Formats: sequence, C-alpha cells, structure tokens
Amino acid sequence: YYFGVSPYSVAAFQFSHHKMIRTDDGSVEVHHANEFLQTENGSNPNENFTKALFNAIGDVPTNGGTVFRWSAHENTVLSSLLSSSEISCLLSVEEHAALSALLNNGSHAMIDLCKLAQNYFYVDGSGGSSSIKKLLTPTMTVSSHLRDIYEKPSYNGK
Repeated sequence: YYFGVSPYSVAAFQFSHHKMIRTDDGSVEVHHANEFLQTENGSNPNENFTKALFNAIGDVPTNGGTVFRWSAHENTVLSSLLSSSEISCLLSVEEHAALSALLNNGSHAMIDLCKLAQNYFYVDGSGGSSSIKKLLTPTMTVSSHLRDIYEKPSYNGK
C-alpha cells in the first residue's frame, strides 16, 4: 500500500521473462532471461514494473518475437497501466506504443496460452481445469524434461 492508491487498484509487482531459443541442432531451449520483483516498501510498483517490462522485452513489434500470457490478467494489467496518466507520462512515445501493441487488438497482441491449453492440452490430475495453479503440479509430474529444468533450487543460474 502506498499514498494515493485505493483498494482494488492494479499493483503490477512482478514478472518473469523467458526466451525460447532454437539451437544449432534444431531443438528449442527455454532460457530465463530476466525478472522483476518490486520489494521496495512505500513506492508505487507500477512505475518500476512498466519500465522494467519494456527494458526486458524491448520493442517487440519492431525487433520481433512473441509475448505469451496466461488468461486475461496480463492484458488487463498492462491496459490499466498504459491508460494511467501516472504511468503514461513516464514512458516515451516509443515505449508506450511498443507496449500498447501487445494488448488485445494491438498490432502484436500477446498470445493467450490459457486458450491454447483449454482447447488442446489435457494432463491427468488437472481435473480438466485450465488454471495454471491446477496444471502446474500434474504437468511437472508427467514431464521429466520440465522436472530436470525446474526442480533445481535455482533454474536461472542465480
């Protein structure tokens, strides 16, 4: 909580950024690129989050790439931030345009992996749910590859 904010206001305080990289042998590896976690007390996390997000992913429409999200939450939060005068004034025109392009109906809209999972993925133990909270444990249980990557105390080398 910080001064001037009402209950139920958007507080964007963390993200994790991964890159999928095709190796020379044609396989795809997922690498943890960077992350953001607001730990400073008493300050608006939205300002630091928005700048850190742009610094992490850059201008995706210009530089290429695809941003994935899970369900509507990320789109709702980013839309709320970009429509806030408090945040908009911190961004350059280019930064605002690049992040706006990721929104629904934007020129480079984020891809909703939840919809993909709902339509094409079922894992025993999820009870048919598409909630990431319900899918995580059963997916880790059936995938030795994911377990090898993520069961280590720190998968990003830190």
